[in-house]
Amino acid sequence: CPICWVEDLASAPMVVLKCGHGVHYACVVERLQHRWQGPLINFAFMHCPTCQALVAHPLLDALVAPFVKLRDAVEAKACERFESEYPDARQCRELEDPHSPYYHDKTKYAMHRYMYSQCYRCKQPYFAGMRQCQDAAAVANAPDEHFDERELLCYACTPQSTGRVCPVHGAEYIQYKC
Repeated sequence: CPICWVEDLASAPMVVLKCGHGVHYACVVERLQHRWQGPLINFAFMHCPTCQALVAHPLLDALVAPFVKLRDAVEAKACERFESEYPDARQCRELEDPHSPYYHDKTKYAMHRYMYSQCYRCKQPYFAGMRQCQDAAAVANAPDEHFDERELLCYACTPQSTGRVCPVHGAEYIQYKC
């Protein structure tokens, strides 16, 4: 099994994903239930470990659907933020360079550039900072033993929220800085 690497695929119930790769059913379910670890949303858990296609199988649809909805919401927020930063996308070097992994792919670049967390209270994604401002790979991939998901609150759910909202951007662009 390309998820557990412990048992042969034939040794336990398995599913063949839409992409054609087989995985143990229990392994893929556990992977989806554990989702991302840490404060930053990461969608790698919902992709085939062999080819990176979205995990798709009728037995998994109910588990995957909420994460697809969350991913779509995060992508929309990231693209909206990108468009406010770059009203003319042609000014963004990474999107115009044919050698860039983000060439003409605004969504992929926005998802790389901006980080999001999920609010503990309302379960909505919120902007958590620019990837360049911290070692995001270390934060996203290294479990933090002091991490408490109850501390992840969007602006609207924070006790300090004044209820004030920007007339142009709403509450989405209100941030706290250290």
